[in-house]
Amino acid sequence: MFRALLNRSLDILPGQNLIYSLPKAGVIGDLMTEIPLHKHCLICGNAVRPDENFCDELCESKFKSAQRKQQLLFVAFIVIMGLVLFLPSILKMKG
Repeated sequence: MFRALLNRSLDILPGQNLIYSLPKAGVIGDLMTEIPLHKHCLICGNAVRPDENFCDELCESKFKSAQRKQQLLFVAFIVIMGLVLFLPSILKMKG
């Protein structure tokens, strides 16, 4: 049942591009489960196709927003560090 739902959500035919996962610790027996090749969404962790990085537009927009914020913080850090390093010498030369 679960395998059919997962295959349908990822558009993978049964038996196509499958990997096998090892049983978790504590599982008795020689259980192997078929898991289609997939990646996980970078934001929420849901399974996505191997050629995608996000499960939907909302996660993609969250990622882009966080990336822009990180870039702005980096630029602000560089500007502040430049001021901390060079402002004392500039003030010393003028005064």
